[in-house]
Amino acid sequence: MVHLNVTYGNIGRWYYVEQRKFDLFSGIFFAAFGSFAQAFMTDLLFLIAGYFVPGSYDGKGPGRFAIERLVRLRVPTLLYMLVLFPVLRLVMAAFNPSLTPLGDFFSLRKP
Repeated sequence: MVHLNVTYGNIGRWYYVEQRKFDLFSGIFFAAFGSFAQAFMTDLLFLIAGYFVPGSYDGKGPGRFAIERLVRLRVPTLLYMLVLFPVLRLVMAAFNPSLTPLGDFFSLRKP
């Protein structure tokens, strides 16, 4: 629902954003839902994930725990950032000439 809100509510950045005008009520609804979902649900998922960390840490020890997390979390993230995202961005730019292939998404300024 959060990703649909970003796509159809014009709030945030996503691969595809439906460009449309909203009345005041719709804009407030999308903003309120997005704010609630981001603030509450994301924190809830982190809370649930953090609940299981102490048992895993105690069972594996600090070294093995850190190495496992490195492989399970950081390697996929790096592969996405360095391989998959640039390919997706090039495909998106091929279908939308107003997009620059890679430039604006890797910059620190807001487009």
